[in-house]
Amino acid sequence: MIVDDHEVVRLGLKALIDRHPDMEVVAEAVTAAEAIEKGTHFKPDVVVLDIRLGGSSGIDVCRDLTAQMPGTKVIMLTSYAEDDMLFAAIRAGAAGYVLKQAGGQDVIRATNPTPDVAKPKTPVPLGLVLAP
Repeated sequence: MIVDDHEVVRLGLKALIDRHPDMEVVAEAVTAAEAIEKGTHFKPDVVVLDIRLGGSSGIDVCRDLTAQMPGTKVIMLTSYAEDDMLFAAIRAGAAGYVLKQAGGQDVIRATNPTPDVAKPKTPVPLGLVLAP
């Protein structure tokens, strides 16, 4: 499922994901309320979620989705590489954090629900954040 308040971003992500036969976009949402409603209805394996939705917080949506669907992997998508946002996303239950500037293959690696897929090589220092 793709959740972003920008139509161009949703269309681009859907086109990118649709090129991979083992992946399918089952729903799209524009608002926080729509994300919760469609998430609980479709129960996607993965949610690509904009960290800043118009008028609401993607982090709050992440917290709600992961509480209601603990098996769903939420990947935060953002233009901002801010430490505060990164830590808040991790605390909310996000499985990953990908910058909108990342390459298409990085986004696919991050969103692929297959556990043996390599992690994306993004400028966000997730490894540094989680390292001892």
